[in-house]
Amino acid sequence: FRALDLAVQAGKNGGLSTAVLNSANEEAVSLFLKEKIRYVDIVSVVEEAVAYFDNLGEITLEKVFETDEAVRSHI
Repeated sequence: FRALDLAVQAGKNGGLSTAVLNSANEEAVSLFLKEKIRYVDIVSVVEEAVAYFDNLGEITLEKVFETDEAVRSHI
């Protein structure tokens, strides 16, 4: 269960990791629904984003919105 492992690790990492995971997942699912990626590629897209946006610092509402926008742009 790679997706579950990613979610658990994001929770352990803390900070903005769960925001990155959520934004990446939403964008990956959107790409799948538009038939731009295959279903089996969703987790790979999320994994790449989580690795790319590692250690973004402390959580503030402004940082959550900035992170969401950055992750979505990246994907």
